[in-house]
Order: sequence, then C-alpha cells, then structure tokens
Amino acid sequence: MPGMCRQGRMKVELLHAEGCPGAEPSRVILEAVLEVLSPGTEVTDVLVASQPQAEELGFQGSPSIRVDGVALEGRPPKSTGMT
Repeated sequence: MPGMCRQGRMKVELLHAEGCPGAEPSRVILEAVLEVLSPGTEVTDVLVASQPQAEELGFQGSPSIRVDGVALEGRPPKSTGMT
C-alpha cells in the first residue's frame, strides 16, 4: 500500500491553538492513517498563537489538518475572482 496517495512526500500539518483538547487525538489518528497510506510522511505541528498568525495561515479552527497547504475540512477558501 505504500504510495497509495501519490508519489513523493506530502507536506502534512496539524494546526492548533494552545491547549486544544482535540489536537493530540487528531495527531494519533492522522499518524495512523499516514502509516498505512504514506509510510514515512511526517506531521508538522503548527501552534497558532495569535489572531494575526491565524489570519495569515487561513486558520479555520483548532485543530485543522492541511496537506500540501490545503485544508482537509472547514470552509472553502474565500473567492477573489469575479462571479
């Protein structure tokens, strides 16, 4: 099953606020899934410590998971195009 997701390494981030009760359980599940789908992929812990940092990161809530910069859950990104 290695490489099921795609070839090469993914950048996986777990973003969370200080003291978030869901951060550690999310990390455990995320690492278990990655071990099956993409062995060797590491999870980068990103502590979101301020409102300006949250805005800069597009932080949608704690915890959040991003793969290659794309949030796996939450609201779609704000549209900047003309509709």
